[in-house]
Amino acid sequence: MFSGRIPVSTENCVDFCQRLRAEMFLLAETMTGGSD
Repeated sequence: MFSGRIPVSTENCVDFCQRLRAEMFLLAETMTGGSD
């Protein structure tokens, strides 16, 4: 999809997905107040 601008490989995709999940998790904790 971004082959013309960004070299996308499986490792890069996995790393990106992991970072995205981590940020979403932190965002969810912030929104819920992190009382858990």
